[in-house]
Amino acid sequence: MFDLIENELFAWPAHQSIPEHPTNLIKVACLIRQQKWLDAEADCINILVNSRDSREREIGLWLLCLLFLNSFSPSRAKEVYFHAVSSASLRLPWCYLRFRLYASDSGFYEIEKSFLSAKTILSIQETRFNSSLFSDYFDILNCFSTSTAVPLIQDRLNHFSRKNSLEYVRAYSRFLTVTGRVAEAVRQLSDVETKCADNHGYWIQFCETALVAQDSVLSLHSLRKLYGLLGDHPRVLPLLLQVKLLQRQPSLARRSTFLLRTAKSADLSVLNASTSSANQLTSLEHCGNVEWFPYLLPQFISPSKDRHGDGTANMIYHLSSIESLLSKPLAQAFFDSCAVSSPAFKKDQVIQSVNPPKSVFENGVMPLRVAWVTPDIGPHPVSRFLLSFLSNSDSENTFHTVISTSPNKPDESWLLADFSSLRNVDTAHLPPSSIQGTVDAIRSMSFDVVVDLAGWTGGNFQAGFFNRLAPVQVNYLGYFASTGNPSMDAWLGDEHLFPQPMREWHTESIERLSRCFLAWQPSAHFAEGQLPVTDEPKGPLRFGCFNHNRKLSDATLRVWGQILGKRSDSRLVLKANASSDPDTQALLRRRMIRQGLNPEHVIWLPLARTHEDHLQQYSEVDIALDCFPNGGCTTTCEALWMGAPVITKTGGSYVSRMSTAVLHGACLEDWCAESEEAYIRLAIQQAEDVQYLRNSRDKWRSQVQQSPLGDASDLMRHLEDRFRTLRRNVA
Repeated sequence: MFDLIENELFAWPAHQSIPEHPTNLIKVACLIRQQKWLDAEADCINILVNSRDSREREIGLWLLCLLFLNSFSPSRAKEVYFHAVSSASLRLPWCYLRFRLYASDSGFYEIEKSFLSAKTILSIQETRFNSSLFSDYFDILNCFSTSTAVPLIQDRLNHFSRKNSLEYVRAYSRFLTVTGRVAEAVRQLSDVETKCADNHGYWIQFCETALVAQDSVLSLHSLRKLYGLLGDHPRVLPLLLQVKLLQRQPSLARRSTFLLRTAKSADLSVLNASTSSANQLTSLEHCGNVEWFPYLLPQFISPSKDRHGDGTANMIYHLSSIESLLSKPLAQAFFDSCAVSSPAFKKDQVIQSVNPPKSVFENGVMPLRVAWVTPDIGPHPVSRFLLSFLSNSDSENTFHTVISTSPNKPDESWLLADFSSLRNVDTAHLPPSSIQGTVDAIRSMSFDVVVDLAGWTGGNFQAGFFNRLAPVQVNYLGYFASTGNPSMDAWLGDEHLFPQPMREWHTESIERLSRCFLAWQPSAHFAEGQLPVTDEPKGPLRFGCFNHNRKLSDATLRVWGQILGKRSDSRLVLKANASSDPDTQALLRRRMIRQGLNPEHVIWLPLARTHEDHLQQYSEVDIALDCFPNGGCTTTCEALWMGAPVITKTGGSYVSRMSTAVLHGACLEDWCAESEEAYIRLAIQQAEDVQYLRNSRDKWRSQVQQSPLGDASDLMRHLEDRFRTLRRNVA
């Protein structure tokens, strides 16, 4: 009978009809497939109560356990499972249900040991050898969970007998995803939509895959369907959270976060899944709640440090952004766990594989091989800076390779081809399907220096750098704090980022360039390299800030309120919120009022649709005001370039000194203030002659062009000389 039941459970939901005849187990299977949970449960229990046949009872219990798993009731499924497997001679594929229970709770196997004997557990495991569709399907799913080699997964899929089924399509789509063919995986799922009806598992996977593929149309389509089916279910909330962040609606994303954290039925594995935990933190950050993070720390960090997907990376990033020392022990704990699971590769082992004589480096004959590792290979600020830098390298014996570690497949927005077109520059796309595989691939290229452009930002490769990729590893440009990585050799900046004495904690050696740590010499490839300086604003004096909402600290809002209070005819221009998300603006308005900043004196610009539109909006700003402690960098360069000078408050750490370094690089150190009081005085002083500001907007771009900040060739010479020195010191 079980083969007939399997046929119903593997039938396409939209093509299936429920039998008219009296209640039996085949009808229960149909009801489960149609997600008629209450009817299926009632019929199944009725059969179990009245049946005396052991075979029929085992099938009934198996179906009841499956029903509870499919209807997101894992605790009830566990009760049925433990009752069934301890009192029956097992002839059905209980291995599949056992795997599903583990997928819903990663601690299930430990729980199982306290309820069942080792002999019983072994008999459950051996049901995988039974001849059934579910046993074969378990083999496929188990391959994914155990990081089995791709050829073996492919072989299992090839030999699966029910290819014309939703289960096969979902498994094959998952295979395409893990092998980097995400767009194809989305197409596979999209093609069978009409056959799947309202199947919850299908719509969840469809939405998850569309999000990974960054397909906004299908992400929204699948989420709308899923939300209509399940509403604010804990299984849907992480997806709703991610979509609302992509739509720039952080207040609605924060709502999902609060619902997730309070959902009693939500499993820890759902709450702390990789994207869920990271996005929960991001939703709070984007609503300006970064100061909550030290108090949220225990909730967002998995007690099991070897688990992927907890909030560790995001928490370190956010704590560093507010200059919290709590990032230090958190980073240390992360790398301690890395050392247990995968001991760091000795520096000497790497050096031996790339080890020319020291004298070769001293006389400059040896070619220097430098890798730049980033997950942000699209039009991200880091890649925009890097393309400008490498475009201006004139070294004959320094060879660069830009390595993308993005898990996504390259599309037309990526800059790999642009980097490859440059002299002495190669590219590689190494999606981290496994950390060790990517580490081995980078080591095999025998670089002298590998530069980490991500730090703890999204898509970071800290575990890979811990395992040592090259003789010299450098933290540079893409992150605003120490990584805390014991295998990271140097942290590169300048004297304005790293004042003497150095006050913030760090594990890397501090390397100060004798010039500004970066350059702003825009490539014509991007809007900033094509647009002229913007026209001046009209009407009263306009201060402005185009930094993200997350950087608008209470201290920043308080100081801005005092500036507007002293210059009552002025206005503050902000663009931190989407027009489709009034609730986020409402939250910010409340914070402004508490800090003495009248929101009626704020001009709210819409978020720009394109980068060109964003730059053109500087025509609304006379003077740009930097945030603190998490200040700007790219926005400071952009403001100067488009005709608006910038005022910054110099802090005590890298994250609060980036604009200071940029302004010193542009020889505009007079626009840096050492305290909140000096910041206010400077803003009032510089605003005295509005007409001068508006008549001299070209001055600021010219100032950048004629300063070290505008000289990317000089920056590259300093970078390559420093890389060569660092490499020579370990030769």
